[in-house]
Amino acid sequence: APAARLKFHVQSTPEGASVVVHGRSLGVTPLVLEQQPGVALPLRLEKPGFAPVEVVLSGEGARADFTATLTPLPPPAPHRTAPLKTPDFEPQRDL
Repeated sequence: APAARLKFHVQSTPEGASVVVHGRSLGVTPLVLEQQPGVALPLRLEKPGFAPVEVVLSGEGARADFTATLTPLPPPAPHRTAPLKTPDFEPQRDL
């Protein structure tokens, strides 16, 4: 008989994070992954604007649930449009 597969139910708050395994995106949360029981599955959850989450999943039985809470990244610093003036530099003006 074929070995039973373990189903990982991967979720994230908020939903819609990319699930990356071994550098390949397998889809977005919520997602069900099948894996051999007892085999570790390194997982990375990525969503723009949030810090990535890395975890190694392993489990026994028929089902394992994993929910990650994604942490928002701070907004990028506003870009300065005005040139920064330094004391030792003055633009030359044509008179």
